[in-house]
Parts: sequence; C-alpha cells; structure tokens
Amino acid sequence: MNTTSLANKYRPTNFDELVGQKFAVKSIKGMLESGNIAATTLLSGPSSSGKTSLARLIARFAVCKEDNAPCEECTSCKLMLRMLHGKGKHPDVAEIDAASSRGIDMIRSLKGESRFKPSRGKFRIFILDEAHQVTAQAFQAALKLFEEPSSKSRFILCTTNPEKIANTILGRCQHFKLRHVTLEDCVELLARVSKAEKFRKRGVKTSLLRKIAEAVQGRPRDALMLLEQVMNYALVSEYKGKLSKLLPKVLEQSASYASHIAVQKYLTGILSGRYELSLLAVQKGLYDDEQVGPFIALTISTLQQILYTWIGPETLPDRNKVGLLHNITFPDGQKNVQKIQDLAKVLDIFLAAQERIKSYLTTPRGILDVSTVQAIAVTSQWKPKKKKVRKGD
Repeated sequence: MNTTSLANKYRPTNFDELVGQKFAVKSIKGMLESGNIAATTLLSGPSSSGKTSLARLIARFAVCKEDNAPCEECTSCKLMLRMLHGKGKHPDVAEIDAASSRGIDMIRSLKGESRFKPSRGKFRIFILDEAHQVTAQAFQAALKLFEEPSSKSRFILCTTNPEKIANTILGRCQHFKLRHVTLEDCVELLARVSKAEKFRKRGVKTSLLRKIAEAVQGRPRDALMLLEQVMNYALVSEYKGKLSKLLPKVLEQSASYASHIAVQKYLTGILSGRYELSLLAVQKGLYDDEQVGPFIALTISTLQQILYTWIGPETLPDRNKVGLLHNITFPDGQKNVQKIQDLAKVLDIFLAAQERIKSYLTTPRGILDVSTVQAIAVTSQWKPKKKKVRKGD
C-alpha cells in the first residue's frame, strides 16, 4: 500500500518538473551553471508558486560535489532526492521556519552553524522560509552574514512579501521573482499525474481537472491534494456517477475549501441584494470569531477579482482566480460605470471592516454583520424598479 500523498510523490525533483516558472528557472540555471552560486538568494512569489521546491532544487545542485551536478549517483544526491519527496533530510541542508524562529537568537544560531564545513556536500545550504517574518533587529544582525557568509555556506530566503524585507537585506540578495501558476499549467500537471496514476481509467476527464484547478486558484500542491481527495472519496463510497458532480461534495466537506464556498454564497447574496442569503452563508460558514478575519480577507480578494473582471478581464493581475467567480451569481444587466463605482464602495466597506477588526474595538462578528447590511444597502439599488401601472391602462 502506497502511503505517500500525491503532493509529495510528484514534488519536482529537477528544474524541468517545476510548474509555471520557466523564466525564473532559466535565470537560476544560468547562475548555477556559471559556478557562481549567490551568497544569498531571495525567492519571492505568491503562496504555492513553488518557492520552497525551487529552494530545494537549488540546494540539490549546490550540495553535489561532481562536475555534472546533480549527478544523481553520489550519496549527497540520493539524500536530496529523499528530502525532495519528503522522506528524509540532508545533513548539509537546513530548513528554518521564520514564522516560529524570527529573532536574534535564530541569527546567532545560523552564524554558529554556518562556520562548520559540509559533511557530505559541496556547500551547507540554509533555507529560510517566510523570511519576511524575521524581526528588523534580527535582519540587522544578519547583514554581514548574508553578504559575506563562509566560503562553504549559502543562504536561500523564501517569502510571499518581499516588500516587508528591509532594503539593506534586499540589496545583498540575488532576487528571483516567481509568478502565479496559470490554470493551463496547473491542468497540465493534473493531466500528467492522472495519466501516471491511471486515473483516466476511473473516469477522470479534463473538465474535472480544470474545475479542480479553478477551485484552488491554480495552486499545484492544493490541486494535487484535492484530486487525491476526490479519487479517495469515490473509491471509499464506491461512487459510480460522474466525478465532476462529486467535486462540490468533497469541497463542502473539506475545511480547506469550505470558506471559499461560504464566500461565494455570501457574495451572491451581497450582489443580488438578499440579506437572508448572505447572513445564512455566514451562519453556516463561520463557527467562531477567529474565522471572521480570514473570511473578510477572502471576501476582499474575491471582490477585487470581480471589480477587475467588470472593468475588463485583461486588467486582472491574477487570471487564475477567475475560476472562483463562476459560482457567484451576478446581477442582471450591463456592468455600467455606476455599478463599477458602487462595487468599489462595497470593497471599501470591507476594507474598513478589516481595519476595525484589527483594532479590537468590538466583536468581529458584529463588524461583519454591519458591513453586510452596509454593502447590501449599496447593491440593492441595482434591482430594476417596477413600473407603476395606471388604472385603466
């Protein structure tokens, strides 16, 4: 019995397998093949764009002692392959979560560790995930370390928010920017995995793969996890119908995607001016006040996508998220300038709500309820007015 998840089983083991990052990969391969591995490399990009995977691939290249790195034959390469699949660690590759270790003590530890020579590989590699979480004082202490590490140590910083990293650090890094993975690239990955796992014989079609990619906004790791959930659910329940009809059931039962469905129903109520539909979506989708903040953040993100879509699809900064909009019922009629302006007002209402929640002036749920009423007060004006019929007509 294979207990390895699809997300781990199909983690990229070489640069060609990394999904949707051709430009960044080309630049990094050029850096590595030149033999000049940057003292500190910064990988920035949206969530699930492949930053950690790319950092491990750089590490795989860097720890191999052979000229044709990675040779895949030496002990160091074999250890890295196991690490890439989530089955072990490499003694010369350390991964630090800056969200939990973010202070000066962590930097002191890095300074001490980086002095030691590698035990198996050519370099010691330190991968610092969520690097923007490191405190300003800790970054100040790391300036010399990142600029001039020991000859056998290299640092790789990964972050979703490079703007939160001090310019003094950015100036000492070789910066590579990763982009959102497109829906097409995500669907292509799912198709390749489905073929390898023989899912096609079990009824998986391209239409299902596209719906999965849309549901997770093109995030490869999440897409593989969702595909696995659908296939496991179908197997356990002995489901014989179309797998595309099974997807909504899996999404509703998954805590990871329940919030997305709740926001879709919530915004359908907002845009159609129906208080009961929006409040019912909140009631079913939220269990405590701690969920209100993320719910409003997702509402804001989705409203931004709607606004861009109404202005013109070509203005979308991330076309992957359009898939989320397919399940939102929009009001009838032309998306005219007035409606676009009104939608901007609705967006502003939720942005203000987000700030009020951060100030802890009142209960988050109360803020959300008030914002709902304020938003629908704007969108209710979109309903077509009934013409008065005169008597005798």
